[in-house]
Amino acid sequence: MAANPGRFFPWSSDQQINPGWLGPCFCQAYSKCWVKEFTQPTDVHYSHFLMKASDTLDANTAAKMECALLLPSTQMPKVDPLPLPAAVPSFGEPKGRNRLFSILRAFAAWKPLVGYQPDLARLAGHIMSVTGNERATFQALVTVYQRYHLQDYFEGTGAKEALGGDAAKIWAGARLNFPDLAYAFTRFNEAALFESTVSSLLSRLLTQTFCPDIQPFHYHVRLLHFFLLPAWDYDPEDPRGQLRKLVLCIMARYEKPFLQCRSPAELRTMAASIEQFVRVDDALIEMMSNKYWTLELPRGPVWPAAFMAGLGAVLAYDLASPLGLGAHVACTACGSAAGILYGALQSAQWSAEACVLTNRALSPYGDGSHFLENKGCCKEIQDAGCPVAEPSKN
Repeated sequence: MAANPGRFFPWSSDQQINPGWLGPCFCQAYSKCWVKEFTQPTDVHYSHFLMKASDTLDANTAAKMECALLLPSTQMPKVDPLPLPAAVPSFGEPKGRNRLFSILRAFAAWKPLVGYQPDLARLAGHIMSVTGNERATFQALVTVYQRYHLQDYFEGTGAKEALGGDAAKIWAGARLNFPDLAYAFTRFNEAALFESTVSSLLSRLLTQTFCPDIQPFHYHVRLLHFFLLPAWDYDPEDPRGQLRKLVLCIMARYEKPFLQCRSPAELRTMAASIEQFVRVDDALIEMMSNKYWTLELPRGPVWPAAFMAGLGAVLAYDLASPLGLGAHVACTACGSAAGILYGALQSAQWSAEACVLTNRALSPYGDGSHFLENKGCCKEIQDAGCPVAEPSKN
């Protein structure tokens, strides 16, 4: 682990978590964290499915993997080479790519309906870059596939509906939590553009948001960390809720650039650029670290509803005093119900307004600056022993 967690340090042999694997610089703490997290006991065993692949894996699927990884193959199916991080020396050798090939074979044996899927393969390559461990990489891939119910995206015929439903929920979350972000699109009647952009980010699992010519790979690793280990609580009733919040963070990070667009054409260009590259800086890290609110429905304290219920009951009782016991009961109940409803609405409004104000307080950091000045690393990353970027010196 780095000598001082919270800062990047160059690679050195005494920091390497997995001997024999040369991964990207500055990622040793992430490697240790992920290997520890994804080598726990599991029902989906890497060794079992790797052996199963020898007997059950379709030859054409295996050939696609070999060609994508630039490995010798008896078949030559038409498939694009898999873009692996150039910052990982081990991927420059056939031995390193063969280790990734083993992971993809085991995954295809576990999910034969998926077979070779380029975005999942790229995700596996990014994880393997950091861990250098086949078992941990396979288990991380299986974990996110199960946690986020990615079969809705990659199996069957309902992918379009699943992506559309998630995109609509992200749009609803933007309107509730980041009204300025939503306004950047609605002023040009481009709500559909917002949904298509987030659908692209979801379907590609954020794997194509890394551009080595703009930002080194170890910055993308920070985004990948929150994809693998989200800061928000997991809800089994809403398995992709964490993933949607992550994508909403990315869109909200670019709120000001979206607002600065002066025409629909500029807005479309900005949205297209985010599909290809997301700058991972401390502003985005703060948002992903659960330092802002995301409410599916406005909710707030209970006391306003209770107070208004009591007040409504008292007023109704006084007004109904001349009308007898039956009128007392009926009017008191109606007054109490009206008070509860009014108090609940007021409480929800206060909560939603507080949410918007909290998010706006973070927005100034999302103005295109690369890093926050004088900001320490977030607590979640510190607790995991994972490094964050140095503050900007400019």
